[in-house]
Amino acid sequence: MSNANSISEKLFEGQIMRYRLPVPVREHRFAKAYGKRHAFDFCWPDYKLAVECDGFKVACIRVGSRMQRVIVSGHGTPGQMASDADKRNMAILLGWSVAVFHENHISSGQAIAITQRLLASRGWTPALLPVLTEKSAYG
Repeated sequence: MSNANSISEKLFEGQIMRYRLPVPVREHRFAKAYGKRHAFDFCWPDYKLAVECDGFKVACIRVGSRMQRVIVSGHGTPGQMASDADKRNMAILLGWSVAVFHENHISSGQAIAITQRLLASRGWTPALLPVLTEKSAYG
């Protein structure tokens, strides 16, 4: 299940507002008719586009005489990976396109750039921003 308060999701939500993308639906449930309780982190139903922000937590454990990193929760555990695959496959069967981003995609700006292009490829036209000239900026 998604953590709607994750740092990555908050950052992505801020980018959506800053770049004036259409307002997404958060935690949109789909596949109810199939008895599923799947939800997208972000989605634009009019464009059949969903975005999933995946992350995981890592812990260091001692294995013999050395420390080893182990994924302890999130989208990197085997059970969650299988659940995510089921969810995304159901979304595809229902006609959705699902973009999956990790923290580095979001913080680098790659996720918002790809999302803009995906929305535009489905018919969204970005609002033109006013051009700020020196005269309008200073009076």
